[in-house]
Amino acid sequence: MKKSLVAIAVVLITASLSACGDSWDSGATPTQNNSLARTQVERFLKDVQTKNTADLGGFLAPNFQNLRTDGTKANKQTYIPNLPTLRTYKIGTVNGLEYSDTVTVTWMAALDFTVDGKRYVGTANPFVSVFIKRDGEWRMLANGNFTHPPK
Repeated sequence: MKKSLVAIAVVLITASLSACGDSWDSGATPTQNNSLARTQVERFLKDVQTKNTADLGGFLAPNFQNLRTDGTKANKQTYIPNLPTLRTYKIGTVNGLEYSDTVTVTWMAALDFTVDGKRYVGTANPFVSVFIKRDGEWRMLANGNFTHPPK
């Protein structure tokens, strides 16, 4: 779990720094934008649930990375053809911080899904996701989850 947290932190920092380029303002304050954050999280979950690979192909950034609790990783090219089976989801608290053309989201969701033959059902679990706006469209850069072990 500790390695997963460190890996996610590295992904988030790298994504934020690359997204802001040379215009980084160390004194800037991000804006709370839970509505925007919820919209992006809902789009991601709906696309995974319906296996909408066409939309995911445009929604996931070219450098998208996903990190699971068990340490398995996927990039855009490996994630889309191997989507989990997401039966149901219920989104809980969503907290989004927007800065420039990025939004970092921490969120809770109760999911019933199967990935790599393991079924996960249960209580709300924490997630963290990063999005970037390019050419007027939001793209998902990174996603990490801290789902409880399968039952």
